[in-house]
Amino acid sequence: MKSLKNLLIPFIIFIVLLLIVVIWAIAKPKDKKDDQEEEVSEYQIAFVSLNDLRTLQVTGPDITDNRIDIVPDEMSDIGFTFNYASPDRDDAVNYSQDAMRSYASVLTNFAGTSKIESPSDLSEYGLDSGYYTVTWIKNDGSTVNIRVGVQTYDNSGCYCMVEGESDVYVTGTLKAVYCKYQMINFLEKSLLRIDYSQINSVEFDRLSDNVHIVTDCNIDPESGDPYYNVYEPYEIKASSYFENLVEYIATLDISEFLDISEEELAEYGMDEPNYTFIFTMDTGVVIKVELSSLRNGFYYGHCSGIDHYFMIAENQITGLETPILTLLNKYVAYYGSSDLSKISADYEGQHFDLVLDVANGDSISDPDSTAQLNLRDARITTSDGRSYAAIIFEAVACIEIGGIDTEVDPEYDPVLTLTFNTKDYETKTVDFIERDVNSYYVFINGNYSSFYVYANELFFDAGTDMYSYGAWASFVLASEAIDNQVNGVYDVTEDAA
Repeated sequence: MKSLKNLLIPFIIFIVLLLIVVIWAIAKPKDKKDDQEEEVSEYQIAFVSLNDLRTLQVTGPDITDNRIDIVPDEMSDIGFTFNYASPDRDDAVNYSQDAMRSYASVLTNFAGTSKIESPSDLSEYGLDSGYYTVTWIKNDGSTVNIRVGVQTYDNSGCYCMVEGESDVYVTGTLKAVYCKYQMINFLEKSLLRIDYSQINSVEFDRLSDNVHIVTDCNIDPESGDPYYNVYEPYEIKASSYFENLVEYIATLDISEFLDISEEELAEYGMDEPNYTFIFTMDTGVVIKVELSSLRNGFYYGHCSGIDHYFMIAENQITGLETPILTLLNKYVAYYGSSDLSKISADYEGQHFDLVLDVANGDSISDPDSTAQLNLRDARITTSDGRSYAAIIFEAVACIEIGGIDTEVDPEYDPVLTLTFNTKDYETKTVDFIERDVNSYYVFINGNYSSFYVYANELFFDAGTDMYSYGAWASFVLASEAIDNQVNGVYDVTEDAA
């Protein structure tokens, strides 16, 4: 009996404690998480499927009747397309399907986070006459009007109501944001999609360092890719860096359109744009794109034919500050060996002719190719198989431009002359006129090219290094190899170097 009594006492204590816990759990106030869960309970205010909608229209202060027609389109992946049909529509610009689709998606589905039943004073919510009115015109001809009022005191939402009903709801702030959209918000952000095959010329100007080049545009018949030849103020092929820069502009996507007044142009760097691109099309149409310098991670710009300014994020475009020499082909006269029939060199009374016969796709070193230097076989090689004819060709075809000097008018007094004869019977004469002890002005076909090269590009003797001879030094080296070859092989020794 005593044992049973000893067991009952702990059991009774356990039951009492359990009851206390249950009562506390029932009586305790809801915590913050519970409050939040209750707040996000939604009311479905109004909804219409895009498939049932003919027109979405928004009217209100500071906007001029935004109107979007939903047009059936079997070719579209969603079964219809959007047509911006507002009175201020500009037929000269493109409107974004994505922007209109997002706009329609937001303003065809109204849900509320809270409800105010039949308030007596609608002006408190900006709904007495409708701050904004969203109108749905359905395919069956029926119409629904939804008033969108002011934001709540904590800006967590905005008020709305369906006309003909008495209750007011709090809905997402995004509704008010979209109601305020202007035409500028619907413009296609893919600003340009220029057809390269229709470009006649491209001009690039950079105000900060007075860069100015004008190029023609050509299409490679094999690859279909565009390439550019500079014809003002120099005559030289543009580099791949210029090709990339033009591609950025020709396929430009913007971050956002902006309304900038005349008084604000200086603030955005558009009073004197730093970068200007001018595309002249074969049809005579001229497209001008102007960009500011980089400002706080953005470039600001304007394009002819579009009333609004725009901004581009820094990471959307590269190459605007590419040095002028990098935008140009870096070689004075670059050819492939199969393009040429002869290269001649004249210096201080000495003359060399390198006559080539190299098939398309082959190199000088291929067995079927021929190369003669002053009527002697120039396909002498080093012990490693390096051809002296190849050394000449690479040295003269890869003379690198050292710089640009447009402030002088050098007297035509050639020191060294290289003449390139192509298989197409074209001739390019490149003369080098002394600039100082370390450099030479470059004349092409008798005209100053505005370029100069360093002396090493012409006269450097690299000794046993068969890959870095100067142009004239390579002719002298090859002649020496022909004179001293044994069974078609000659090696430059350290002593000879």
